[in-house]
Amino acid sequence: MPELPEVETVRRGLQQFSIERSITKVEVLRASTIAHPAVPDFISGLTGAAFQEWQRRGKYLLAKCVNADQSPRGWLGVHLRMTGQLLWLKEPRELEKHVRVRFLMPQGQ
Repeated sequence: MPELPEVETVRRGLQQFSIERSITKVEVLRASTIAHPAVPDFISGLTGAAFQEWQRRGKYLLAKCVNADQSPRGWLGVHLRMTGQLLWLKEPRELEKHVRVRFLMPQGQ
């Protein structure tokens, strides 16, 4: 299980690379990964949103999500579990077997 220093490193990377990038598409590849809300609501709640800020609370990563006009949209909570990771890929590639959720963001933003 990732320890606090590793989770903080992930948070800093997300803060650097994902802020103010709009989410154009959300793909949930394993529905059991989403605790709340229901998968269709999760997808519609994040599609079109942007991450404004990443915080860490213990081993949880929390993303403040906003609309294009910077109005609040809600929060995304992420726990890396035992061997979880968040990958930032500039180029599309074949999905690995353990990918659970994918956020697509346009390049050049």
